[in-house]
Amino acid sequence: MNAAKLLLSLVLLAVLAACASNPKLRYYTLVPPVDANTPKPRLPSSVDLLPVKVAAQADYPQLVLREGAERFTLVENRLWVAPLPEEFRAALLARLATALQAPIGDERVRIAVEVSRMDAVFGRYALLEANWELKSKKTTLVCSTRSTQTVGEGFDALVAGHQRTAQALADDIGRGLLSLSGPQPSCPASL
Repeated sequence: MNAAKLLLSLVLLAVLAACASNPKLRYYTLVPPVDANTPKPRLPSSVDLLPVKVAAQADYPQLVLREGAERFTLVENRLWVAPLPEEFRAALLARLATALQAPIGDERVRIAVEVSRMDAVFGRYALLEANWELKSKKTTLVCSTRSTQTVGEGFDALVAGHQRTAQALADDIGRGLLSLSGPQPSCPASL
């Protein structure tokens, strides 16, 4: 009986020690902070952003870091606050709504976005590659964006880099939307 109590006590201590050593979870977002005193901008009613698709190799709740040429690491205690497709959609909506305050025409435009690559090296860069389509009754514009942002050390800097890549994507989409009302709709040159 004493051996069973001793074994149970050791197991309980091991479980408690494992719980105590777990690092605290941290949650991040692609949506940058807004000024609480500024009214919330809205997309023009003629613009419809469809749910964003994210390639399987990037669509994880954890932050993903590249380590070397062929290896990636999921950072278990650093998580996106919402599923990554929803994070991208929210970030794109926020940036587009701010950029597109003027009407862009009467024709309804649907925006489809697919993130094909989201890559990062700690302390070096955050990278985003995405394909997107603007579709109206008269025009279909198929474009791509590639954005690489230099990042500093730390997870906050890394996420800020990811936020800037999402903003660059939204800016490209915004320029594409504005080109639809011109004589020659065109894809913007990605910066």
